[in-house]
Amino acid sequence: MFKALATDVDGTITDSKLRIDPAAIIKIREFEDNGIPVILISGHGLCSVETLSEYIGTTGALVAENGCLVVSKRWGDPVMVGSREVTERAYKVLKDKLGDKVILKPLNKYRLVDLSLKRTFNVEEANRILLEENIPASVVDSGFALHIIDSKVNKGVGLAKAAELMNIKLCEIIGIGDGGNDYQLLESVGYGIALGQAPEHVKKVAKYVTKETYAKGFIEAAEHARKLFGK
Repeated sequence: MFKALATDVDGTITDSKLRIDPAAIIKIREFEDNGIPVILISGHGLCSVETLSEYIGTTGALVAENGCLVVSKRWGDPVMVGSREVTERAYKVLKDKLGDKVILKPLNKYRLVDLSLKRTFNVEEANRILLEENIPASVVDSGFALHIIDSKVNKGVGLAKAAELMNIKLCEIIGIGDGGNDYQLLESVGYGIALGQAPEHVKKVAKYVTKETYAKGFIEAAEHARKLFGK
């Protein structure tokens, strides 16, 4: 029934300080060794996700910038979903309205669509401003950073493109995530698993919620998923 596993990175295969847990890597490699491709799906830039994939050893497609960029395999030409022009316009509007509260993170020079900012302003207020100014962009909170993305893009949209490139269906994917930006990821897949620290609205769309949090939660989720894969 299920053919691939998609997992978020920050807060999911890491601890609360963003340190990757070696035990989580072992679990990912167990899926790969059993012929189950693992899709990394993250708010990080594509170069970071590709590097992480290479060192961990995943073979699934990669989804970066909250769904804005997708590649079928490492270092391939990315499929761009969304517009950098739109996110730049949104940034300028928010900077004008909110001033010094809007602070770009230094790695944006490596990002092609999504813009990453420090968590120094209110998301609801920012999205209200963008709506009033008719800017087709939104701000999402990963729990570690704020992201300005094209309104037509989210992790679910990016994962749908990844599934297409892998010749599988969304309903054949098990997804694992923990942040507010993982809502559409868990909602779109055949079976969504939310970690214990996930926001309540994210937990509500999951079919299983772990008791453990962060990487320990991922390990619990991986064990649950392994049974669904029949491995």
